[in-house]
Amino acid sequence: MLLPVDPACVDVVLTSSPIRSNPSIAMVQQVIESLAHLPGISQCPLTLVFDGYTLAEEEAHKSGRITAESAERYHAYVAATKTWVVGHYPRAQHAVTRSMAFHFTRHEARPFRLTEYYASLAEADAALPPPPIQQLQRFYAAHPTHASMEIETTVPLPQRRPRAVVRFIEAAPFDAGRIGFAWAVKLGMWFAQSPYILQLQHDWEFIAPIDIHGLVSCMERHSEAVQYIAFMGKRSLSYADRIAPARGLPPADAMPDYGVPLRRLFFFYDRNHLMRTARYYRIMVHASGAAFKFSRGDFIEDTYGQAMTAQCRRSGATMEERLAVHDQYGVFLNYPHDGAEQQLRHLHGRKFMTEAERDRAIRYALEQQAERTSSPKPRSRSVSSSVSDASSASKQA
Repeated sequence: MLLPVDPACVDVVLTSSPIRSNPSIAMVQQVIESLAHLPGISQCPLTLVFDGYTLAEEEAHKSGRITAESAERYHAYVAATKTWVVGHYPRAQHAVTRSMAFHFTRHEARPFRLTEYYASLAEADAALPPPPIQQLQRFYAAHPTHASMEIETTVPLPQRRPRAVVRFIEAAPFDAGRIGFAWAVKLGMWFAQSPYILQLQHDWEFIAPIDIHGLVSCMERHSEAVQYIAFMGKRSLSYADRIAPARGLPPADAMPDYGVPLRRLFFFYDRNHLMRTARYYRIMVHASGAAFKFSRGDFIEDTYGQAMTAQCRRSGATMEERLAVHDQYGVFLNYPHDGAEQQLRHLHGRKFMTEAERDRAIRYALEQQAERTSSPKPRSRSVSSSVSDASSASKQA
């Protein structure tokens, strides 16, 4: 029996963008309901970030470009998702909505709409706006060497507000352009009020029990060493034996002292992961170096993750030097049953179909197959008949 996690320890942040199955909310429902595999997580605050889109004549969902018709379906999806989530979290009783601006970079601010649901009217009345992000940036500039735990206890800027049960963050207006995954994470992170963030993508669901209590306890005990824990997807099965050696990476050895099954991971996956909030602050707000500066539309794994992998397999470096690089990142993979148990399933958001859509697709395929089977095949003419026809034609001539 797995122990439940302390709800005060974790904020859940889920990012969502337009997909072809909108306005259906089946996929995001499936993802949120899969949190039942993580004991106690359903009692933790949930933040949903809807990152907007760019209107276009032709669709390109990965870059957030959709048609006006798809935009209408996306608006309906957002409204339906909010209604369902509030019903799914019965403690979300009192709503506070405000419009705000968020500075993603020094030169680019974007407006958004924030709606927070609280368990009591008193908490809702006390829900002042969070401090501007520049306040945290100034702190990091003055204290660049603060350890993670010191940051958590010294700078509880967002924690000075009452804890919302559910929070919705929407780009406003939606059609101002998709902000992308990295910026959506940065926006959701800024409102986190717990020492850890469980970051979710809208098309990755949990399919196996997760010892979230054990993982958080491990991160508490090893506050400097363990900063990020990813979960096992299909392609990362047997990572230590199959993937890391093939890519020229250091050995992903077992870590028996940590008390939970972990292996070194030499990549930062955007898919569902558990991360120390203070480390997210350092990456998203105070990171230095071109590889760690995120622009609109970026994915963290394409920048930060690729830079990490390149450093960990740097040619000419000794094994000790490459492992020391990994230690600076503190990135690990939850590795139950020695890497044989899949914990996540990819629902492929850009290809996801509802049950009704799948039924229609199956019926159409069966109809096409039946039509091909029942249609008489054209009779092929034999060589001899062709020769006979040619002979007759020559005689008539």
